[in-house]
Amino acid sequence: MINSASISGIRHGIAKQDVSANNIANIFSKEFERSRAISKESVNGVETLIQKEDLLPVSILDDNNEIQNLSNVDITEETINSMSALTTIKANSKALQTSDEMLGMIIDFLA
Repeated sequence: MINSASISGIRHGIAKQDVSANNIANIFSKEFERSRAISKESVNGVETLIQKEDLLPVSILDDNNEIQNLSNVDITEETINSMSALTTIKANSKALQTSDEMLGMIIDFLA
């Protein structure tokens, strides 16, 4: 049970990292709307949902005095999300490693 929960946690961390990387890669794309990886509890651990955020775009005037909509990506928030995803991956990897070590000790004890 710990293994499936840890694996789903690792998958969620990777999805969160991918979404954050995509947002950062498109930070200068016009009219790009950032996405979020939302975690949802499920029977097998964590389920990841990817959702676009409906935020007001950043608007500027270009050289022709026309309004241009820029992306709504905040680099500071994306950096924090990326670090959070890395921590999620590390914590779940450690839980998986500890579970594996405990199983190895039980097998050694019974042998």
